[in-house]
Amino acid sequence: SWAVKSYSIKLIVNEIDFGHKVYFDTNGGDEDIQTQIVTSTKPLSYPGPAIKYGHAFKGWYSDKECTIIYDFSAKINEDTTLYAGWEEIEQTP
Repeated sequence: SWAVKSYSIKLIVNEIDFGHKVYFDTNGGDEDIQTQIVTSTKPLSYPGPAIKYGHAFKGWYSDKECTIIYDFSAKINEDTTLYAGWEEIEQTP
């Protein structure tokens, strides 16, 4: 007589963290800021100030209207765009 044996295989799949893209919109600035890919082991790095002739850089913002200053210690859970905020510098003749 034949004995039938059954086997079970346990498959463990580790979650792969491909990261999220963070784009930097300079809002008319004079340079491009490189997109960063943020993962659980590679946090977002402050890209430094953007440059725009005749304007002072106020910071990076979460919204295009530049009303919510971005907190660089915040966790990135999705692809995100940050916006440069500007204040026009008065030119004296």
